[in-house]
Amino acid sequence: PVAGYTFHAAREPGTNAKALGGLPDLRLFLLSNLQKDEAFTMLFIGLDEALAPGRPADAVRVAIERALSMGSVTAVVVPAPEKPEQLEALAAFTKSIQESCKKLNVLFIDASHLLPNVSGKPDPKKLAPVPPDKLAELAVAALKHCYSSLAKD
Repeated sequence: PVAGYTFHAAREPGTNAKALGGLPDLRLFLLSNLQKDEAFTMLFIGLDEALAPGRPADAVRVAIERALSMGSVTAVVVPAPEKPEQLEALAAFTKSIQESCKKLNVLFIDASHLLPNVSGKPDPKKLAPVPPDKLAELAVAALKHCYSSLAKD
């Protein structure tokens, strides 16, 4: 829990709705979740989704556009690599998402900033899963920074 914030996981419509997981569910049910007047939408993208075949960056861009169309301040959290063989593919996905976020004026959060790095890139010898609590702390810090910047304007 973070003081002053209430977090709601995206869910399927209905009273006994299960939490959403994955880009296909997100694309289907994002708008129904945003009709609850959520002020801020944080899209956490999983490593499996980022490395999925096809064009996962396009699916994320569509989700961002849908959130923005509902008037929600939006942030996207991209995953960090866990194995050296993921570096190249994940770097291409991350670059594409970062470009989309820049064009759409959306907060971009890269989980790889939590990994030991060499010259600003994840150190291939020290890759490991990012603990969920550390990722949540990074996302909340970015959220607080975003809101404090908006308050100054």
